[in-house]
Amino acid sequence: MPGSVDVLVIGAGPAGSTIARLLAQWGYSVLLLKGPPSKGTAVESIDEKIWPALEVAGIASAVRSAGFHCNRGRTVWWGSEQSESEQSGYHVDRRRFDDFLLGLAERAGVQVRANRRAPVIAHGMESVEHDSGTTHARFIVDASGRAGLLARQIRRFWDPRYRSTALCAMFSKPGGWDVDTYHSLIEAYDRGWVWSAPLAADRRAVNVMVDSGASRGSVEEWFQAELERAPHFAELFSDCEQEGPVFTRDASPYFAERYAGANWILVGDAGSSADALAGSGIAKSIISAWTAAIAIDLCLRRHTLCDAAIESFHTREHATWLELAREAARIHAAAGEHFHTNFWRDRALLPPEYNDRLG
Repeated sequence: MPGSVDVLVIGAGPAGSTIARLLAQWGYSVLLLKGPPSKGTAVESIDEKIWPALEVAGIASAVRSAGFHCNRGRTVWWGSEQSESEQSGYHVDRRRFDDFLLGLAERAGVQVRANRRAPVIAHGMESVEHDSGTTHARFIVDASGRAGLLARQIRRFWDPRYRSTALCAMFSKPGGWDVDTYHSLIEAYDRGWVWSAPLAADRRAVNVMVDSGASRGSVEEWFQAELERAPHFAELFSDCEQEGPVFTRDASPYFAERYAGANWILVGDAGSSADALAGSGIAKSIISAWTAAIAIDLCLRRHTLCDAAIESFHTREHATWLELAREAARIHAAAGEHFHTNFWRDRALLPPEYNDRLG
């Protein structure tokens, strides 16, 4: 285990593996700390919007040949309206997808160490204490997602009016469902919205997005009660087998006060997270990692450009979150025309305090 490296990355999700691989390919020594696996099987859909980022990151061809389940579009029930749209991409099991990206990073020369306890980042952010010892780094990257292990030492802001929870479960059905095998499914209802992505013709993930304060009974009872309020989903998933228990994930949006400093940077969900209605978290994370890698490269190779590179990255992350937040607010406002409930009303506008902080 090296006592010092150029870059230490905390987190092995899409953001962490991407930035670690890029910097290793550019000649830097990189140590990546991989935390314990998350609970449950998380599934995400990626579409053609992410391909430019994958091309720039140098992994588009590898993703296309990895054998992930095709994403050919989506079917949406929004109020009284039904629509279908076509697209090109993949539905991915996040554990498998993350392992795939981590493998690419290791092959590029990234040193990976499993780490079960939260790393301790020294005051001044020049070293990190972890399971294998203490490592000094010229640059520290927080790619730990919502855990925000370094971001906690900065500041992150949540919308004070509400918190969102995703209730998640996997289902299987011999012979599959009477819907397009390659389509994701979305349905809005009065208290939230439901999303499903296929991993195979006979296997689908279902995520119910609800207000965190609306808990009813056990998690299983809460999930079933919400699913029954979405008529199309209630019918589709009434006669299939649930794989394992329902699990929950925090889905509340947030943003950071600062995204980078002289020797540290927050990438992907470590810095900010937008409402899932606004777009793919994988796309946001990979683009964030690519731009962060460029900023770090400039800081380490051309110190006189460091302040400008850091400020440029901060400004970009700030603007990206605001753009996604405004898009999510627009979608919630449109849904509020069908469902006159607090769930949609509360999420339809950025609160005044966000506008004050964001300028």
